[in-house]
Amino acid sequence: MDNRALIISRVILLGSFIPIVLPVFSQDIITEPIMQFGYGTLKCLAYSPDGKTFITGSADGKARLWDIESGVVVQTYSGQTGSVNSLTFSPDGAQVLTGCSDASVKMWNTDNGLEIRTFTGHSNNVSTMAFSPDGKLILTGSEDGTANLWDVESGIAIRTFSGHRGGATSVAFSPDGTRILTGSFERAKMWDVESGAEIWTFQAGWVSSLAFSPDGKLVLTGSMDGTVKMWEVETGEEIQAFEAHIEVSSVAFSPDGTRILTGGIWDSSAKLWDAKNGTEIRTFKFDGISVFSAAFSPDGSEVLIRTSNDSVKILDVETGKVIRSFSGHSTVTSVAFSPDGRYILTGDLENNWATLWDIENGSVIRTFIGHTSSVNAVTFSPDGKYVLTGSGWNDNTAKLWDVESGGVIRTFSGHQGGVTSVSFSPDQTKILSGSQDYTTKLWNTETGVVIRTFTGHSQGVYSTAFSPNGKHILTGYFDDTAILWEEETGERIRTFYAHLNASFSPDGTKVLTDGEWQNWKAMLWDAQTGLEIRTFSGHRNVVNSVAFSPDGRHILTGSADRTAKLWDTETGAVIRTFIGHFDSVHSVSFSSNGLRVLTGCWDGVARLWDISDLTQTSGIPHELWTLY
Repeated sequence: MDNRALIISRVILLGSFIPIVLPVFSQDIITEPIMQFGYGTLKCLAYSPDGKTFITGSADGKARLWDIESGVVVQTYSGQTGSVNSLTFSPDGAQVLTGCSDASVKMWNTDNGLEIRTFTGHSNNVSTMAFSPDGKLILTGSEDGTANLWDVESGIAIRTFSGHRGGATSVAFSPDGTRILTGSFERAKMWDVESGAEIWTFQAGWVSSLAFSPDGKLVLTGSMDGTVKMWEVETGEEIQAFEAHIEVSSVAFSPDGTRILTGGIWDSSAKLWDAKNGTEIRTFKFDGISVFSAAFSPDGSEVLIRTSNDSVKILDVETGKVIRSFSGHSTVTSVAFSPDGRYILTGDLENNWATLWDIENGSVIRTFIGHTSSVNAVTFSPDGKYVLTGSGWNDNTAKLWDVESGGVIRTFSGHQGGVTSVSFSPDQTKILSGSQDYTTKLWNTETGVVIRTFTGHSQGVYSTAFSPNGKHILTGYFDDTAILWEEETGERIRTFYAHLNASFSPDGTKVLTDGEWQNWKAMLWDAQTGLEIRTFSGHRNVVNSVAFSPDGRHILTGSADRTAKLWDTETGAVIRTFIGHFDSVHSVSFSSNGLRVLTGCWDGVARLWDISDLTQTSGIPHELWTLY
């Protein structure tokens, strides 16, 4: 089973209520977190014309300008409401152009990050774009099946190129600006810029990328069937073809036109070719990691690579050695507050590490590196001195780390599948690890010895928790059950049906679970009797994660509907909805003082939200709220 599917943890937001009855339009919907941690899943990148910087677009709706020498982000472009899926620099580097899944195109001042202009007209994701060589025109391609030609100065759409049966996947201007190329799922086309007339159709299959040669005499196409083809501009004839990869993600000519660079999705490589005869010169290997795009530096001496683990690498063309790596983009798998509320901890799907962040300024304090697969679960020890992580398939371990030094203290090995959940006992002398091997293991923290293994399920473990007094254990399973166990004997006490994730209330008298895949709700249970107390309904998709507030008065839920919700535990009323996530919210947590909540999302960002204003205790009747 796919590790991504197995490590989705479910979420609940816990909150308090305003002591008046309000009409349905008065529900709090919060769109701005007080802090973001991480850059979101990397979607696209481009070199600046001077080769000193590059820009990346992310699923968090932002583009970022990176200084190559220092490796730091020097400018952020923020203002679009979806994933930034395409971008480019103007020829002089003074402007940045970004295309978004919300169908918008925006131009920004490169230096100060201010928005210059918005180009509206597409009706779907803007997936590709290019400036004309003189910088006076831009060309955008969209999944609405069209390519639009725009006047930069006025923002007016001059012409629309249609005729492809699918969305536009790649666009390019000829070096003299008189012709354009558009690629789609079934072919590539050449058009006259002035008249809009179609010149040639290139039967290149599903075109993922295309380019003009620097002298404008040749066209290069890369296709998802793994082939790279070269075409003559004047005749439209195919003059060369070669098998480059299993699937070609990108193609580019070197600045002098003598070489070709290609990226491969499934064969984990980029390749350098002789443009004249199509012979392979060099292969840049990235074991187990797909290459999503590859580009030459302006002087042709380096290549810029974007990989499937959301990292960016610059390599020397002649030696093939990595000169510099840039990280920060990834998928957040799990989040946790430190007991003192000063730090947060995030798990990383692609980069196989956990990251400690400063909660006040959002800076990275430390990275815990040592796992060989995704970090699926993270937590702090009750005293805040240690971090516990669980890692995915092919690693199958939990690790105990020292917060201060970042060093590994102990590795807990014994699972036959990825570790998806980890927990400390209240006195931190024991830990729990839940695994895809269908078992939960209880370990001695000091010695690393297994005390007990809990078995009896046909699917993987998704959540683990100790009761506040440490006498009971709660486990949630992928077979939609949650089980209450006696810690000392391993006796199975009670089963709660149709749940993946489960949590104890602070006093240990109640159990909070997410619902089954079909009912999109969270459920509150009496821990002693197993009877259902209350349901929390209002999400529009699966509830992925749940949590109690420290005082037990509120519940927090995270959902695949891209929202998190804060609820009153006693009445079941929703108090606040947190929106602005660009993907499924799969991990949630309260700060130790209950004044902040943390949400982790598949878009690669952990978001911190303030709920300190929620000081009143009585709730708004549930039926009076319109749920987001």
